[in-house]
Amino acid sequence: MLKKQTPEPYARTPQTKDVLNKIRTDIILGVLTPDAHIVENQIAAELGVSRGPVRTALQNLEQEGLVRSLPNGRTVVVGFSLKAAEDTFDFRLMLEYKALELIIANEMADFYPLFSIIEQIRVIDARFQEDNESADDLVQAITAVDIQFHRSIMIMSENVPMLQAWNLMANTMYTALTISNRSNFSSFHEYFKDHKGFSDLIIQRNPIVLERIVEHISKAKRLVLERLKNR
Repeated sequence: MLKKQTPEPYARTPQTKDVLNKIRTDIILGVLTPDAHIVENQIAAELGVSRGPVRTALQNLEQEGLVRSLPNGRTVVVGFSLKAAEDTFDFRLMLEYKALELIIANEMADFYPLFSIIEQIRVIDARFQEDNESADDLVQAITAVDIQFHRSIMIMSENVPMLQAWNLMANTMYTALTISNRSNFSSFHEYFKDHKGFSDLIIQRNPIVLERIVEHISKAKRLVLERLKNR
C-alpha cells in the first residue's frame, strides 16, 4: 500500500534532526542571513556535536534550497524570503486541495492513516488536560501531529508523485508551522476539536472540506508571513 512505500520525510538520527531543525529555524527566522558563511566546526562546537551531523544537515538544507555549496567548498546561506514562504504555502495548498478532491471522488478511500493520527491526537489531548505543559511544549506537540495529519491527507490521495512532492517540502513546512502554531491555537484541546471536525468532513467525503483547507492553509500562511516581515 502507499503508506508502506513512502518513509517519513524526516526519518534521520535524533542528533542530526536536532542540528537540522536548529539551522533551518535560524535561516527561516533570519538569524542566519543570506550569503552568511556557515562554518561546520563552529556550529558543531556551539551545538556540542561532531562535524558529521552538521555536514549531513547542510546536505539536507541544500536539497531544500536554504543553503548552497560554492566551488571553493564553502557553504553559504541562501535564506528564506517572503516569496519563498508564499510559494511554499501556495504549493502546499495546491497539493492538499487536489489530494482532497481525489479522496472525495474515491468511494473506496482508505481512511486508516487519518484514523491513526486522530487517535494519536486524542491521546495527547488527554495528557495535556492532565498536565500543565509549557507554551513551547504545546507548540512542539501541535506541530509534530499537524505535519502528520496533513501528510495523512496526501497518503489517502493514493497519488505517489504528489506525496513525494509534498514530502520534499515537509521539513521546511514543519519549521514554518512552529511559527504559525504559536498564535494559531491557545490550547491542544482547541487544536484537537478543530482537526477532529476537519477529519470528520474528510471521512464523510464532504466537499465543504475543500473550503476548509483553503481557509486553514491561508491562515497559516498569513501568520508566518507576518512573523517573517518582522525579522
